[in-house]
Amino acid sequence: MPIEEFDHYTVRCADFDATWRFYGEVLGLRCEPRQGLPVRAGIVYFGAGDRWLVHFFQAPPEEVAATPASASGERRTGAFLHVATNGHGLAEMKARLDRHAWPYRERALEARSLWQIHLLDPDGIELEINFPLAEHTGVA
Repeated sequence: MPIEEFDHYTVRCADFDATWRFYGEVLGLRCEPRQGLPVRAGIVYFGAGDRWLVHFFQAPPEEVAATPASASGERRTGAFLHVATNGHGLAEMKARLDRHAWPYRERALEARSLWQIHLLDPDGIELEINFPLAEHTGVA
């Protein structure tokens, strides 16, 4: 059976409150507490409101210690370059990021007719938000 779509990613955040503020206030996504776990946890929703993008929680020290160590001895679950999403409302997103003084960089990916915003979340995870190029150029 083939994989059909992306569901979510999970972040073991260093600072639960900073992560909550970033996804909720800075990006403007709906955040809700995640119930039934013995740690502080949240879910970030996007789109129509019933699909989630991110699960995050602040793991207790014993859970961090139980994470397998890499060859260097560092505790980690893996590495990836970035998480990419698609969106609309480029001007609104830029205004939101500017209002919160959140650093980001932009670039055109003309081969795919996209305008991209790249930024880091509080845990250093790079987010790539793709907008239709026409939202930047004003040409449909």
